[in-house]
Amino acid sequence: MSKKICIDAGHYGKINVSPTIPEYYESERMWELHLLLKKQLERYGFEVIQTRAKQEVNLGVELRGLVAKGCDLFLSLHSNAVASYTMDENVDYPLAFVPLNGSADELGKLLSEVVAKVMETEQNGRVATRRFDEDENRELDYYGVIRGAVSVGVPAILLEHSFHTNSRIVRWLLDDKNLERLAAAEARVIAEFFGVGDEPEDYPEWKARIVGAEELNVRETPNGEVIGVIYSVTVIGEAPDSDGDIWYKVRIGDGREGYVWPKYIER
Repeated sequence: MSKKICIDAGHYGKINVSPTIPEYYESERMWELHLLLKKQLERYGFEVIQTRAKQEVNLGVELRGLVAKGCDLFLSLHSNAVASYTMDENVDYPLAFVPLNGSADELGKLLSEVVAKVMETEQNGRVATRRFDEDENRELDYYGVIRGAVSVGVPAILLEHSFHTNSRIVRWLLDDKNLERLAAAEARVIAEFFGVGDEPEDYPEWKARIVGAEELNVRETPNGEVIGVIYSVTVIGEAPDSDGDIWYKVRIGDGREGYVWPKYIER
């Protein structure tokens, strides 16, 4: 039986604009990211549902968590902001909020770490819990989406993709290709966590162009021995190296397959 995941784009409409870069709204970019993540997860065979069918729909936070009933995971996508809501170039850590009951600690850690790696943040990814009311010391989660999911027995993660009060991060998140990289990396972590596999079987092949170089070395394995060079590229898959960095799988002219470093490839 396939695993079922509920994905939530954290806000609706035009919510949480970056203080000095007006093109960035958390609500809009996280909506795009959640659509990309849905496609990536479906390629691994997950059944994926959304908390809302349209970006402009406003659904209460606990209700969004309740949508996950019967799922194996609830994941809400966000970008963060410092308390003053002013630009702060020194704060950029990704953060996974997880339930007080410990049901998502491990996966939350893995996701915050992969976001840090892909986004190349200065600060490491973190995991945290937050109580609804610290004074009353109740075992009740602060975030409504997490409360809703936990109430129907579903592990939940609210994943902050660094801070939209950091200008480098904002510009990074405004790049569609970067959102694609995030979605692919997060889907891979989730797939590995649930034991689905290393690579989806139906990877859509695509033609790429080489940038910043005239030719590319092709390696037998990700970051492995060079087995040839190519001057044009058809990407047929992806795979991580021993450090977790993603390499593109390509065809070589003689029918062999190998791996190239994505830095020099564009769609």
